[in-house]
Amino acid sequence: MLTAMRKGSDNWFVKIFLGIVVLGFIATGGLLSYSSVQSSNYVATVGDANVTADAFFADYSQEANNYSRRLGQALQPQFLKLIEQTVIARTVNRATLENTGKIMNLAIDDKAASKTITEDPNFQSNGIFDKAIFDGLLRQNNLSEKDYVALIKEQKILDQLTDGLVNVKYSPEIYASIINEFNDQERIVEFFHITPANVEIGEVPTGDELETFYNTVIEQFDAPEYRQVETLLLNPELLAKDMQVDDEEVKAQYELSKNSYNTPETRTISQLLYDNMDDAKAAYAKTQNGTTFADLAVDKGATSAGALLGTFSKDNLPNQKMAEVAFLLDVFQVSQPLDLGLGIALLQVSKITVAETKTFEDVKQSIEQSEAMRLAIDKVYELRDDVEDEIAGGATFKEIADKFDIEFGAVEAIDVNSLDMNEQPVTLPVALQLLGGIFNSDEALDNEPLDTINGGLVWYVVNKITARHNKDLSEVTDEVNALWRGQEIEKALLAKAEELAAKGGDIDALSDGIAEVISVASAVKRSTRSVQLSSEAIAALFAVKQNAYAFVPASLNGENTYIMMQLKDIINPDAIDMDEENNQILQSIAPNLASTLLESYIENNKGVYGISINQDLINRIVGGEATSQQF
Repeated sequence: MLTAMRKGSDNWFVKIFLGIVVLGFIATGGLLSYSSVQSSNYVATVGDANVTADAFFADYSQEANNYSRRLGQALQPQFLKLIEQTVIARTVNRATLENTGKIMNLAIDDKAASKTITEDPNFQSNGIFDKAIFDGLLRQNNLSEKDYVALIKEQKILDQLTDGLVNVKYSPEIYASIINEFNDQERIVEFFHITPANVEIGEVPTGDELETFYNTVIEQFDAPEYRQVETLLLNPELLAKDMQVDDEEVKAQYELSKNSYNTPETRTISQLLYDNMDDAKAAYAKTQNGTTFADLAVDKGATSAGALLGTFSKDNLPNQKMAEVAFLLDVFQVSQPLDLGLGIALLQVSKITVAETKTFEDVKQSIEQSEAMRLAIDKVYELRDDVEDEIAGGATFKEIADKFDIEFGAVEAIDVNSLDMNEQPVTLPVALQLLGGIFNSDEALDNEPLDTINGGLVWYVVNKITARHNKDLSEVTDEVNALWRGQEIEKALLAKAEELAAKGGDIDALSDGIAEVISVASAVKRSTRSVQLSSEAIAALFAVKQNAYAFVPASLNGENTYIMMQLKDIINPDAIDMDEENNQILQSIAPNLASTLLESYIENNKGVYGISINQDLINRIVGGEATSQQF
């Protein structure tokens, strides 16, 4: 994490306010002992390095303000206490490294600090240092120029130290060996299957014994809630068949929107842009001598797909000058250079779709059908009141359907998954929220009709609700018997596999009387996807020693089995044979290794230098209780 954050800080302004912060993420261990510390202006001291009250307050305030803005509210005391502890840990870590820098005589002069500041892009305008920007950013962060120069010096000293400590680009060779072996070790196995034919189970229980077993698995035979439903459907598609459409209205509709029935000519156009006319003319000249448009695209570092603009009608092209040229080209013809303002273009048309014009006779039937559907939907809402009156008067859905010649539906049983008692799909009118409405309704309740997706209406009534319940054993005897047999076979297969594994020895002898053929699997790695072995089998194989046995549930020819495997050979990869994937893994863990090294270094030096924390002063700064700490 430390290395990643430091890499992300490409300038010194960011480093000051982000780079240093990463030290707060390093484990700080615990407060080992406490004793009184005399009041001073330092909130913490590590060896000869001191953390001033002003520095602590600036860090603490900035952290608290950042969280408050991020959360959009004032922070609770418990949260502020966590921030306080984080800032204390961070300042102690920084002071530890600062003290180490003093011991090692690391330093930076004013000239180097000034150069760092003036080269920081955050303080530049058009590539030149801008003092006004510099002053403004410092004011936003409550820093004086003197304070910021001091921070720059401190940060560069810390960088000199930490770069020397944790500049880890690659992991040690032992890591490479471990990763290489884990990823690329191969194992060779011989195996056979223990099948149900190889084990024996008792007779299926009957009477009270079967009832007792059923009670242990009864949850698997739960019958869902069912509802008996009737529906009335006003379907505009059926009503439309009897609608009389006015010929003059159909003709008027065609005249009003006839352009919408016509399809304009479209062309699939590609474009190559050149910076100047000379380059474009030279490219065009090549096409006249046999060079293809695709070849020109490659010359420009593109592909035919990359040069494709798309398919357009003449009116839809954003540049009408381009449209005039493109719609005069033949297929695969390259245009002469065309000045588009933003560059000089060569155009090519790869496909032409001719325009299609439809007459009134071509579209008359379609318009008639649309008009009939519109009239039918109007009719639906005319009939709505009549149906509602009948329902209010106590008529049954069947009586209403017969009276108005509309669709009646009866569903004997339906569950929340639209299945009947035989788990077969139930067809309902296609209406929004109909199934949800059915299961939110009480029995015999008058429900509001729902809109169907084609503009119709559907009424529904729930006549009976069968509550969720456990099925009686008599309803599922065959299924319960099959479940018992399956469980007993599974137990027997596992017991047989455990018995054989404990017996051990050569697999040929072990399989005698069980399997006629011993199979040999191709060498597998941990990541191998094998048609012979499941991922569970491969994982089990890598958990045993050579010549030992491993077994897992499997299947063979549609039967549940156990696969019995003997590890015959282990092939370790060459230590120097590191593939690209493993090398990437090594490089990816290097930053974590670097962070761990720095953490260990800091923790070790804390014990060497001695640490004191003036909790009295910290409490006065943040408003807490007075306690002082010393390590």
